[in-house]
Amino acid sequence: MDNLNHTFFKRFLQALKDTVFIPLNVNFQQFYFLYILLRQKAI
Repeated sequence: MDNLNHTFFKRFLQALKDTVFIPLNVNFQQFYFLYILLRQKAI
């Protein structure tokens, strides 16, 4: 039972990473790219 619980917890964390952190990372990269473009236009 403990092993099953541990596997479920690992899958839960993996799903959490896939749904939360990956979109945040993609959004951050897009915003950073836009920020650099805006800085180059401003200079």
